[in-house]
Amino acid sequence: MLRIICPAEVTSPIRWTMGLDAHKLADGHHSPVEKEWESLVDRKSIAVLFVEDSQDDVFLLVQEIKRSDIDVQFERVQSPEALRDALNTHEWDIIISDHSMPSLTSSEALEIVQGKDPTLPVIIVSGAIGEQVAVSLMRQGAYDYLLKDRLSRLGESIRHALEDRELRRVNQMAIRDLTVKNWAIQSSATGIVMSDLDGLIEYVNPAFLDLWGFEGARQVVGSLNIKSFLDLHADNRFAQLLTSGGWREELETQNRLGETLTLLTSASVVTDNAGEPISLMCTYLDISERKKLDSLRERANILAAELEKERELRELKSGVISMLTHDFRTPLTALSIHLSLLEKRGDQMTEAERMQKFRLLHDQIKRMDDLVEEVLTVRLDEQSGVGFMPIDTDVVGLCADTFAELRLAIGTRHVMRFQPELEHLMMPVDRKMLRKALINLVSNAVKYSPDDSEITMTVKADDAELRIVIADQGIGIPETDQALVFHSYTRGGNVTHQQGTGLGLTIAKEAVSAHQGYISLESAIGQGSIFVIHLPLQDG
Repeated sequence: MLRIICPAEVTSPIRWTMGLDAHKLADGHHSPVEKEWESLVDRKSIAVLFVEDSQDDVFLLVQEIKRSDIDVQFERVQSPEALRDALNTHEWDIIISDHSMPSLTSSEALEIVQGKDPTLPVIIVSGAIGEQVAVSLMRQGAYDYLLKDRLSRLGESIRHALEDRELRRVNQMAIRDLTVKNWAIQSSATGIVMSDLDGLIEYVNPAFLDLWGFEGARQVVGSLNIKSFLDLHADNRFAQLLTSGGWREELETQNRLGETLTLLTSASVVTDNAGEPISLMCTYLDISERKKLDSLRERANILAAELEKERELRELKSGVISMLTHDFRTPLTALSIHLSLLEKRGDQMTEAERMQKFRLLHDQIKRMDDLVEEVLTVRLDEQSGVGFMPIDTDVVGLCADTFAELRLAIGTRHVMRFQPELEHLMMPVDRKMLRKALINLVSNAVKYSPDDSEITMTVKADDAELRIVIADQGIGIPETDQALVFHSYTRGGNVTHQQGTGLGLTIAKEAVSAHQGYISLESAIGQGSIFVIHLPLQDG
């Protein structure tokens, strides 16, 4: 379609649309010239700005363009102000200007256009123009000039103008691209050397000269071989470069100044568009400082690991001392009191009173035994997973049995609910370790939950993992303490009245970790806690 837009200078703007059919060869195919033209403009309308005081002449020009099978969108202007405004507000592909108008000449139009975009082609059309004037306009920058009674070349002139503009644009982009790449190579911190296929060096960048200790390119280019800058087996590496197309490796070497360097070397064969080798290129990145930093970092990591072990040992000692001074002293004091009472007044007590004292003694001894067992369990679990023996187990059944035992032991103090979402699930687990984790998590829930509150265990699974969820309605764990609750001898900051070693969650974590799983935690003060054991399911 051809869209005609009359300029604002026309009192009554008129809009026109004209059908435009492509001219074809007799066999129905476009000629090579037409195909090239289609490739250039992609069959889209070109934007033409007419600098013309006669609307009738514009229509004649449009008809001539139409006969050349060119779709066009255009505007007409006839004053310097309108021309500048059109150039500033629209993108144009070509300018077609009358030579002489009441308020503007073609020379003035050329000057205005070139001031805006020197690459925008301008074609001069005139009723009569002398050869000397035409030559002067061409020197000023006009692309072509045509007489109004000889417009048969207009379509061809437009095509050539747009093709030339596109070629200039492509060339300018190529020159800019080459300039940018050359600047990047020249300013790169990576040393670059290029040679012919025999290895004779043809180019080096400044970084290469600095890296290897040369003062200028003349010391290298045309006189040295690229083999001199490969490793000790240069001949073999050179042959490998030609056959394999390149390599990348670290190179330990010395430069001309005797400095020891560690270089990350990359060698490659440069090929032409047909894939034929035309030159060789090697790049050298100095990683000497990086290697030194890596060495220092490795030493720092080793030192940090040793310090961490020392810190853990100090925490362990501190925890053990705290446990001995608090958790062991309490039952020992109770044992001492009850034994003293039995010694002094045992013969005055009734049988029921003596049995009560013996039960209290037994409870305190049992408590101390449990404390020792927890400490030993943690120490054994820290010794590289000693004793981990997984066997195929119905995990749902194991959870049900363990929860039933705990419900029986706890009695009616809490509402205990077991809520499995599947009946059976066979997977390899260490029954003893997983049972220990379940007991510690449920015991933890019981310990920090008020009487008559609900404690639930839910078992669920998807394609990736098994999840055992233990939820309570207890006091909750402060957010600041949640990252620490699985550490040995650590308890929540809001726990002051409950006795214990602070090892229960540590034991649970170690047991689950032995199964390549983990425990997640959600908790809020006064809203209870949810511990979730995540165990990965094996494929198949």
